[in-house]
Order: sequence, then C-alpha cells, then structure tokens
Amino acid sequence: MARKMMAGVDTPQVEAFREVMRAEDVLRRLLDRELREERGISLSEYVVLLTLRYAPGGSLPVGALCAEVQLTRSGVTRLVDRMEAAGTVERIAAPADRRTVRAAITAHGRDVLREAWPVHRRGIDEHFSANLSDAEAQTLRDLLRRVVPEPG
Repeated sequence: MARKMMAGVDTPQVEAFREVMRAEDVLRRLLDRELREERGISLSEYVVLLTLRYAPGGSLPVGALCAEVQLTRSGVTRLVDRMEAAGTVERIAAPADRRTVRAAITAHGRDVLREAWPVHRRGIDEHFSANLSDAEAQTLRDLLRRVVPEPG
C-alpha cells in the first residue's frame, strides 16, 4: 500500500536510499544473530568493544559511543551497564573532568573481541563480500563516501 501511495515520486535516488536502509537493517540483524548464537554477545556490544579497542588509551566518554552503536544516550548507558557486569568494560572517571564517565575496554573485553572477530568477519564475507566483486565494493565505498564524506 505504501508503495502505491508513493507512486510517481520514486526516483532512482529514493529507491537507492531505501535499498541502502534495507541492506543495513538486514545485515545488522544477520550479524547480530550470528554473534549472539556463536559468541554470546550482541553486535552493539561487539561495536563498543571494537571502538574502545582502537580508541586512544582504550577508552572513550560513554556519550561518544552513541553514534558508534546507533543508540540513544540512555541505550548506551544500559549497554555499558550490561557490559560492565560481564566484565568486558569498566567505567572510569575522566582525569580532567570527574563528571565525565568513560568506558574502557578490559583485558577480558579484548579476549571477547578477539574470539568474536572470526564470527563477525565470516558474516561480512558471507552476507556482504560474497555478493560484490572487488571493483563493485570499491565503487560502492566511493559512492557512499561521496554521500557521507569521512570526517576530517
């Protein structure tokens, strides 16, 4: 019904946008399911661990994780609560501003990340890479970077 209501306004760009959104949703669900089933962590937890692994000093303000995991501040706070209980992250006060709370990856978190990586990589390979040639993947990357340029 929604498609019929929108008839006449669909452009190739609108259709492409819908496909990007649909692909992102499907891929996130698949990768999340595989990580939960095989490693017992969610895709959001994996992204937090990966982000913290590469952050300077292995930590970031909790609020900075919102954009990375695409959750609200309260959602990230609850996620960090669960991860802290699991021992994969710890909260630390920022030295310069004790009101700012940072999430830091723990040694256990690094182990969990290392064990989850093969599952995540396999999911990327099976659900994404297998459907694109190297040239197509590079073209897609270049087009998406044109739509949303890298920061800096």
